Amino acid sequence: MPYGVDNFKIQLGLAPLPAEDIPAELYDNFFELHRAVQNLLRGVSQYCGIDAPSVDVWTSLLYSDTLLESNLTRMYVVAGAAIARGQAVNLYNNAGVLNARLAQANSITTMAHGVANSAGAIGETIEMYWARGFIDSIGSLTVGTLYYLSPFVAGAVQNTKPFTVGQIVQPIGLALSAASMMMDIPLNPQQL
Repeated sequence: MPYGVDNFKIQLGLAPLPAEDIPAELYDNFFELHRAVQNLLRGVSQYCGIDAPSVDVWTSLLYSDTLLESNLTRMYVVAGAAIARGQAVNLYNNAGVLNARLAQANSITTMAHGVANSAGAIGETIEMYWARGFIDSIGSLTVGTLYYLSPFVAGAVQNTKPFTVGQIVQPIGLALSAASMMMDIPLNPQQL
């Protein structure tokens, strides 16, 4: 899997290469050990979803590369519309290719599947958090308030439940702070 530059959140304190003052006859052994530890770190980081791949490789990632057993929240998808970080997104079939567009509670076909964690123009690959998990990409929240997908503004959330016939009721998550939320998006919203 192409994961770009090694810039891990888990830090081992290892230098990029073993120290040069290691005796020449031992350097190759230290180098192999050093590389093995770095590969182990890379594997743990990727498998657990601790670190996101660098943005320069997003377009080459397959869904199977990003929806890992221990990372069922982060995925990379092509934007079918201009999307800003923090907007609720809907996944849809665009000529056989999974795309993301802004979600809106005015139709079951535009229900939310996740929240964008990066911005992208049409055709660019974005990072999104899928269905549930901690997010810090939505601002102006009130602590302890349950937020719903908005039927009025595409990609937005609101703190009041939709109530008009034809709209859908889809909770997005509970605000933990002014800028963070525990997202838990049901994939079977109530149609009014």
